[in-house]
Amino acid sequence: MNHTKSYIALATLFATSCLHAQSTPVPTQLGTAKTVFIANAGGPLNYLNEEAYIDFYQALSAAKLFQIVALPANAELTMELSVTSHLSRTTLGTIPDAPFLQLAIRDVKTQSLLWSLTEPIGADTLATTSRKDIATAASDLVTDFKTLRSGTITSPLSDKK
Repeated sequence: MNHTKSYIALATLFATSCLHAQSTPVPTQLGTAKTVFIANAGGPLNYLNEEAYIDFYQALSAAKLFQIVALPANAELTMELSVTSHLSRTTLGTIPDAPFLQLAIRDVKTQSLLWSLTEPIGADTLATTSRKDIATAASDLVTDFKTLRSGTITSPLSDKK
């Protein structure tokens, strides 16, 4: 009888771990869309947003995943890019730090948010952010999107105990 309980417990544990390791589907539009409009959603410093927009546009264009269109009405997806940061407690909330790029992906027809991606900009504060840091983060967002576009995701925590 104890062996039966042990086998049931072991089978339950195995089934649970398999479920966590399986892939999960993402919204279909992420994989089927052919056209995209890129919007500059703003942030704390305009010049950083402009740099991020240029770098992200170039990285997405080079990836040849979509036709980038000039009007949202001509797109299937809208990608809203912003540079965001947190306010540091060490500076009493006066200097933004920990900058990152955030990409919100929306379905144009429904305006529904389909997905949001975030990549850190490799700088300690907005004041020390370089063009190279922004370009790297923009490229990383495109890489993240390519993974999503494959149609499924797996848990990044599935390997961690």
